[in-house]
Amino acid sequence: MTRKKTILLLLVLILLIAGAVLAYYFFVRGGSPAPTTETPETAPGEVVIKPPTLKELVQMTDEAIISPTINENKNRLRYITKNDGALYTSDLDGKNRTKEQFVTLSGLIKTLWSPDQEKLINIYADTFGVKRFYYNLADKSAVPLIKNMNWVEYSKTQDKIVYHYEDPSQNTNTIAVANADGSLSQSILNTRIRDIRLQWVTDDKISISTAPSGLSENVLYFTKISNPKLVRVLSGIYGLTSLWSNDGKRVIFSQTDRNGNNVRLFSANENGLDVKDTNLKTLPEKCIFSKDNVSVYCAEPISIPENAILPDDYYKKTFSVNDAIWKVNLETGKKDLLYQFQEDLNFDVSEMTLVKDEAILFFVNRNNGFLYRLEL
Repeated sequence: MTRKKTILLLLVLILLIAGAVLAYYFFVRGGSPAPTTETPETAPGEVVIKPPTLKELVQMTDEAIISPTINENKNRLRYITKNDGALYTSDLDGKNRTKEQFVTLSGLIKTLWSPDQEKLINIYADTFGVKRFYYNLADKSAVPLIKNMNWVEYSKTQDKIVYHYEDPSQNTNTIAVANADGSLSQSILNTRIRDIRLQWVTDDKISISTAPSGLSENVLYFTKISNPKLVRVLSGIYGLTSLWSNDGKRVIFSQTDRNGNNVRLFSANENGLDVKDTNLKTLPEKCIFSKDNVSVYCAEPISIPENAILPDDYYKKTFSVNDAIWKVNLETGKKDLLYQFQEDLNFDVSEMTLVKDEAILFFVNRNNGFLYRLEL
């Protein structure tokens, strides 16, 4: 065999082998061979924007509800309907829904639940103003709380409340703790701050802030029941609202310019130091901390009207938004897009609860008041 024929035979053989390999990938494997690449590590603070995989979004109610509560250990969901004030209980998947025996209320604004879901405080309005009633579902008892109460919060771990009240006749302006039915009240702090917002952070720690507005400077404090004195955390911040981590070591807060525009979400330690930008344009009311207190899950509006004053107009519901859900690591700044709702659905996410190792998110859509369940 001549040299030219040998070379020609080798070329034909190479072409046949290449053709066989391509035929295998296209007809057997269903595509071309992918190049081998290494995925680069995400740099600290890098935003990871990738299309979320298909996730299951389930509508849990077909009517507006008030303040749902989740008990994962008991596989129990409870809520009160907004229109008729009826109490319902179901499994976390919505099954075995039953209507509980309960004194129905009209004008219901908000419900505060005990840790075991067996007691609650209903805040409602009638022709005589705002009233607050304590209910025990076990014995069907009801007790009115004091009339001059301005703000109340239920402990996350105990059957206790912290509240702010004023007594003009005694010229007192006081923060106090008590049993959930109002008994055994104990004053912990007298203050000159009038319009107060309270959060019960840990068993011993209470967060105190001024009424939030994007048109005024706001202040955030905390106090301890065991050592009742005001500790300033943040001050001079327009549009300040806040949410504390479960261990009380971190706080996220919103900030706007002096016109209530350009809202941003930041994090800080419990002393107001180590401030970091989360790169989210949202409010703490649309967030929830992870169980390890390192990350936050937040719903961020895709767009906010330019003339909106935050948080004022958000509270007044003068506009509606459609959200995307993000997870942000507060230590590294890593930001992941988890879910984005369809543009025509208008999901304004609020009252978020995480269960099952943070794989399932419950929330209320403020645009219709319905409860939803989302698998993350």
